[in-house]
Order: sequence, then C-alpha cells, then structure tokens
Amino acid sequence: MVHDALSAEAQACLAALYATIDQGISQILLETDSSILVEALQSCFYDFSVNGVLFREAKFLISLNFSRADIVHVP
Repeated sequence: MVHDALSAEAQACLAALYATIDQGISQILLETDSSILVEALQSCFYDFSVNGVLFREAKFLISLNFSRADIVHVP
C-alpha cells in the first residue's frame, strides 16, 4: 500500500533494485527526482521515519549486492 509520494518512490526503488539483482548487475546508477529519497538512502537520518523500513531495506540490498551504487537526484 502506498501512503504518499515518497513511499511510492521508495517502493519503485526497491522494485528496481530487486530487478537488477535478479539480472546479476553489480554496478548501478540510481536516479530519482526525490531529493529526500537520495538523502534517505545516503544517510541514516530517515531510518526511523514512517518509510524508514523501506529505506533500510534498500540500503541493505545496495550494500549486500552491488560493488558500486551511485544515487543521484535528477530534477
């Protein structure tokens, strides 16, 4: 269930991460138009927010499955 735009963006990010993991890709460039999502994935500031579980899962997948992962904001 999607509660807000940030939740939808985080869930789309997770879906993309799982798809790239399934393809065996080891380096990614994750682009998002959400500057909050970028900050949430690059820090622990949002880990205990409403969407924190999504951010922590994404960061866990990134750290475990990718040798290089760049996360950038694209307006």
